[in-house]
Amino acid sequence: MKKVFSTAVMAAMVFGSVSMASAAITDYYNDVLRIVYDPTQLEIISSIANAPDPGAGSLVPGAFGLNNFQEGTTWANLDVAYVGYNDVIRRSGLMTYHTYDYYFSSSNSSFKTDTPFTDFVNLNQVSQYQAAFNAVAGGLTGETTLVNPASYSSYTMNFKDDGMLASLVRDASAESNLGIFEAAGLQYMDQYIYQLHRTEAGVWSFVSGDTTDYIYMIRTHEDGSSEVVAPSSAVPVPGAVWLLGSGLMGLVGLRRKTANK
Repeated sequence: MKKVFSTAVMAAMVFGSVSMASAAITDYYNDVLRIVYDPTQLEIISSIANAPDPGAGSLVPGAFGLNNFQEGTTWANLDVAYVGYNDVIRRSGLMTYHTYDYYFSSSNSSFKTDTPFTDFVNLNQVSQYQAAFNAVAGGLTGETTLVNPASYSSYTMNFKDDGMLASLVRDASAESNLGIFEAAGLQYMDQYIYQLHRTEAGVWSFVSGDTTDYIYMIRTHEDGSSEVVAPSSAVPVPGAVWLLGSGLMGLVGLRRKTANK
């Protein structure tokens, strides 16, 4: 009985330590924000939860339209941009470790990935980016929020004219104009999403797709929805499909064997 009790205590201690280890990791802001705006009128900011997942899929972060803006506003008056920030905190004893990811849109489909983030890191734009994102995200009151461009929590005040993003997007722009929506039929605007990653050891690098510098494309539709489009790459066949295929082949072989008998 004493041995059984000791075993139970040991098991509880092991399970407890595993639970504590799991609880020591905190994930903040696994979001990307979409901003559709006229800097002289209004910003429509939508939160796209878990958009940093580079898989393909449809997202509907909140509709927008010309009816949200002043009379006489055209699509050519509006821009769209995407920014994101993720901070994973791991605590081990008295030590705290951070892993950061920064996401931003660009009109450029290719980056020179040698040292495009040097200025971003050296000029202390890292903390500025975090503060800017926190200000914008902190002003959201729901999945989609209407924001005054002159307010402290606006994209215009924190990111416009590439400010914080200048050393990252370089010769491209983080924003894209929606003037293409003026054309007949339902139109869309494609932008390229880049991910800048910092390890716990403080090493910075861009995360690239299989065949691209960007991790995925994000498509803004005229109907107000957004869609994540993964870079073109070979799609691995899931193991379950192989198992299903081998099972079907086995059944076919068994049926033929029975028929021959």
